[in-house]
Amino acid sequence: MKERFIFSEASFLVFDDSAKTLTIRTQYANDKFSFLGRKYTINYHDIVKYEMASDAVNTGETSSGALGATVGTVILGPAGAIIGGLLKRGQSKEKISELTLKIYTEQDTFSIRPIITPTKIAKAQPLIQKLDSAVKKLDEIGAIDAETK
Repeated sequence: MKERFIFSEASFLVFDDSAKTLTIRTQYANDKFSFLGRKYTINYHDIVKYEMASDAVNTGETSSGALGATVGTVILGPAGAIIGGLLKRGQSKEKISELTLKIYTEQDTFSIRPIITPTKIAKAQPLIQKLDSAVKKLDEIGAIDAETK
């Protein structure tokens, strides 16, 4: 069975459990950039380690509560405007400026970087979840590989 994690046209992971291989398409391999990306296929047992890194920052801005008040009005009428405004007021606007999954073999380092510019956390959530699922799959194949050794 193949499991695919597509981040962009130039960035994806395909796990093939029957062949025990991982196909990686990335723009970043061995700290070199390729605009169109390159495709690599590695055996599960060649993966030495992997790590996910992110850089979430607080912009220092806070919401005014106007959006919460608008939503509250639509849902609950005038009383909802007050409640919605209070709930949204003062919430910080966090952004994530980089999200990276690095996969290491003895010879190579492959980086999947679905986020490279500041993006609101809420908007980045689908990519964060997809990358987290890919890490869980890497955990799973690491356990399978350890059992076969």
